[in-house]
Amino acid sequence: ADLRLAYVALTRARHRCTVVWGALPDAGTSALGWLLHPPANAGDDPVIAAREAFRAVDDDAIAARLERLARDTGEALETRVMSAAAIREAAMREPAPPKPLHARAVTRRLARTWHVSSFSGLVSRADSDAPDYDPLGAVPATSTEEIRDGAFGLPRGVRFGTLVHHVLEGLDFAGADPDRIGAAVDRELPGSGVAVTWRADIVRLIADTLATPLDPSGFALASLPQGARLDELEFTYPVASSAAADLARILAPMRTLGSRLPEAIGSLVLAPSRGFVRGYVDLVFEHGGRYFLADYKSNWLGNALADYAPQALGVAMAEHFYDLQYLLYTVALHRFLRSRLAGYDYDTHFGGAYYLFMRGMRPDRGPDFGVYFARPEQKLVAALDAALAPTSASIALEEAR
Repeated sequence: ADLRLAYVALTRARHRCTVVWGALPDAGTSALGWLLHPPANAGDDPVIAAREAFRAVDDDAIAARLERLARDTGEALETRVMSAAAIREAAMREPAPPKPLHARAVTRRLARTWHVSSFSGLVSRADSDAPDYDPLGAVPATSTEEIRDGAFGLPRGVRFGTLVHHVLEGLDFAGADPDRIGAAVDRELPGSGVAVTWRADIVRLIADTLATPLDPSGFALASLPQGARLDELEFTYPVASSAAADLARILAPMRTLGSRLPEAIGSLVLAPSRGFVRGYVDLVFEHGGRYFLADYKSNWLGNALADYAPQALGVAMAEHFYDLQYLLYTVALHRFLRSRLAGYDYDTHFGGAYYLFMRGMRPDRGPDFGVYFARPEQKLVAALDAALAPTSASIALEEAR
């Protein structure tokens, strides 16, 4: 240990290292004593051997060893003899008072628009980049009927959304019978903040979500092999500043879907932001040679199945800016596939985005309730991808500031 400390002390100086050395107390058992005057035979006890060897060395021998070392190192080492008076003066000198410390003042302009944001941050100006798990939402005016289904009466809010997401993330969809779903729910319920009395309704909600056909062909998540899916796909991709007018022009085709984005984009943080967008895609899966993304929504939209019909889902998507969310996720998956899939082509390989409003999903009703599907045009995705992609010129400009 002493040898390593000596190595560090002697090799870290940038310009000069001054060492006071000589027949000092315990010098014989120090690192320098061992390096400069090692014993001829260490024996069974190297410490005792080193001490005895150093006792046989006088001041002339110490000086001669240092002078020889100086010659051998090409004059990188200089030796000087300290006089007795200099030694006494150094021992009696009072240490200099410590200089007061001051924090350095910031003299450069900070680029405050560089940050990492998420979908939630872009919409709400919050700083969290955690997964987005379902707000409480407002009560729609059309929901005046009594609760006739356990799915409508389930708890609302982030805690319940987190519980449902965790259950789905840990399930093998293809083998998810009620018993296995129940076991998964039992693992997540403790500590979730959701009452155990909801267990049966939660199991039914999960089972219905997996068994409900997502398209007219009858495809459901329950038929999805474990190897064909990625859960909670985390992404972080760079974005550059784009003028709100340019983004509004790119997003103009979204008006046909009832989107508020073309008019609202200027008020969202996305327009002036530079840095990175970070997010978590609940599910990415491959089916029929195409890649899809899916987002689980446990939002309560009302107490009637009609509140989860296509028109009502479109209103909810626009209200919460989920259309911006799936566009950001689509760009993320588009970039991911482009970098990983040989011969990738958007029109060939990207299937679309599913938003699954679980409270309205019923296996016997298929995709008519609770299932929102969107597949943005390739032209829109390419334009948004290009508008958000930082160029070397924009990065250089920001660094210059």
